[in-house]
Amino acid sequence: MALVFLVGCGAVEEGVGDEVSSNQAVDEGAARIEFLADWTTATAGVPAAGEPLVVAYDLGRLPDCRSRYHGLPTWEVLAFYRFDGGAVSEVVLTKADGTERLAAPATIEVPPEAGSIELWFMNSDNTGCVAWDSRFGENYRFSFQQAPTLGFRADWTTDVQGRLEAGGTVIVSYDPARLPACRGTYYGYEAWSISAHYRFDGGAVATQPLTQAGKAVAAHIEIPAAADGLELWFENNSRWGCQAWDSAYGENYRFSIE
Repeated sequence: MALVFLVGCGAVEEGVGDEVSSNQAVDEGAARIEFLADWTTATAGVPAAGEPLVVAYDLGRLPDCRSRYHGLPTWEVLAFYRFDGGAVSEVVLTKADGTERLAAPATIEVPPEAGSIELWFMNSDNTGCVAWDSRFGENYRFSFQQAPTLGFRADWTTDVQGRLEAGGTVIVSYDPARLPACRGTYYGYEAWSISAHYRFDGGAVATQPLTQAGKAVAAHIEIPAAADGLELWFENNSRWGCQAWDSAYGENYRFSIE
């Protein structure tokens, strides 16, 4: 069970993640969610899918577990989080400073496909004291602004969702049925692939995979801050030299960037 409850010392939680990430350098340009001492939250910037998110936590919200050993603090505050109800991860929200522990905002990398995040918090120490901050078991939930998506469908239509903006990200989704010619297996493994080639404003060409082991995967393309236009075209090839193209008959697929 992933939901937890705000309780006093001695509580035990079920179902938290196994790995704990240490503090990372905070991305000062990232959107930020602050959990304040007065039990309110404040958001700066717009939390977005595919972009880093900074979580800051006031230690006054969980003040109970504060053991010391030989004059040094032996307690910790962790944030647990998950995206769209998925696997639970953890990150440390404090740092050592001499003989004290201080609050330390953490940066969480948000997957490009994420729609929302749940957060909850644990304070514990080496005496067995444990306390939770989880909005009484409901967890704290925040939605993400979604990156624009370009969908290339099997019926040869193109679906554009959202606006392509300079400095942002665009997701490219491609149905492999558009390029069915080059297929085959080698020792039981798929031995073909489909890739997206792209460039901005006629510049250098870059490539990202659109399949993995014969299954479609989305490409996540970072848009330069000064870009005005995006060109895309697609290549299907196999181990045996088969090659097929989808490029709007050599014109490429072109999209304006705002």
